[in-house]
Amino acid sequence: MLGKNIKFQHSSNLFHFCRRVLDDKCKGAKVIDQDIGQILGLDPADCSNWKNGRKNVRAIQDIQKISDHLKVEPLLVTQVANGNLTIDQAIAEY
Repeated sequence: MLGKNIKFQHSSNLFHFCRRVLDDKCKGAKVIDQDIGQILGLDPADCSNWKNGRKNVRAIQDIQKISDHLKVEPLLVTQVANGNLTIDQAIAEY
């Protein structure tokens, strides 16, 4: 997933972590990018920017919203957002 055009790689990783958690929680239901963006109230363009690492998501309020929505510990979300955990490591912790 690493790319040279990705400005905020950790934010992109956070988006993909959210997707994997939602996929797990919504077994059988199709999870689309906008479902993930709705966690933070993002419009489709901002959601795409988050997914592609062009929007930095690190605000404490955003971390809390994600944590509450996914029902995971805020520390886990923070560690992904800061780059302390990879997506796979975070999923293993989840």
